[in-house]
Amino acid sequence: MRGEANRVHCVWFFTWLVQALDKKARAEVDEAIEWAKASPEPPVSDLFTKVYVDGTEPPTLRGRDIWETHHFNH
Repeated sequence: MRGEANRVHCVWFFTWLVQALDKKARAEVDEAIEWAKASPEPPVSDLFTKVYVDGTEPPTLRGRDIWETHHFNH
């Protein structure tokens, strides 16, 4: 009987923990959404800039065709 009580307690605690983490994550996402809605739209010229973290970009990035290739400066 004691083992059953421990399992029930573990299931209850795990359920509580998952719900608490879910609630915190939802609050963080809601805050980020509100921040994004309140922020001005970035200029169109920034659409394809800062896509990669500096130093992680590939050496080249192919465009719509083979002649439209961008070379990153490392």
